[in-house]
Amino acid sequence: MHRWSPLNDRQLVLLTRIGEGTEPVTSDSPELAATAHALKGRGLIIMPKQGGRWQADIANDGRFYLEHGHHPDQPERTPRRQRSAAPKLTPQAGPPSRQAAPSSTASKPSRPSPATIGSALITQVQEAGRFLRIPNPSDGERARYRRAFDAARQCAPEGYHLKHTGRERGDFVLGLLRMTGEDDTEWNRIRLARSRVITDVEEVVAAVTADHSEPPRVRWRLNFMKGSSHGTTFPISA
Repeated sequence: MHRWSPLNDRQLVLLTRIGEGTEPVTSDSPELAATAHALKGRGLIIMPKQGGRWQADIANDGRFYLEHGHHPDQPERTPRRQRSAAPKLTPQAGPPSRQAAPSSTASKPSRPSPATIGSALITQVQEAGRFLRIPNPSDGERARYRRAFDAARQCAPEGYHLKHTGRERGDFVLGLLRMTGEDDTEWNRIRLARSRVITDVEEVVAAVTADHSEPPRVRWRLNFMKGSSHGTTFPISA
């Protein structure tokens, strides 16, 4: 065993104890004598005697060992020879890598929820002054507004309800009406003026009858038209 060979656990613990000096190591501990002499043989401690008794004390080499983890006489390690780098292999040219095609689900935008559609329509009607007119929309656009109306009815502000006219033909009109009935007359006027030609006499009679602001003579004539000329087309000025 060389002077600079690494200490075992028992030797290192005893060297640390001697170096700290908090608990003296003396001849009163004969079980430690063999380990102490091993440390002394490596020059890490000294064991001076006085009156036939010895006491271990740390040596300079011992302090070095505790600080650096090895004996000061340990020869420097010869660096290992680095292996020569293996020649890089040039990969054979292969077919170009295929890029993953974007998934169809990722390209499709997410559809807004009915609540989002309904709230957006309510906002649009409010910005138009609570009465929104879409002039003679296409069949597809009319269908979209019908679906939006069905969703928006659940989003009407407190004290209001949403109505529409023109579900099948003509202008599509939406009205955000006060539930107190203050907007009923205006709504009936809008329904009558929705188209320049009204072919459904019963619809006209129902609207005018509900509007008590019209003179009785007008309501009587419309009732007469309903009874005697059912199915006739009557031009109504806008």
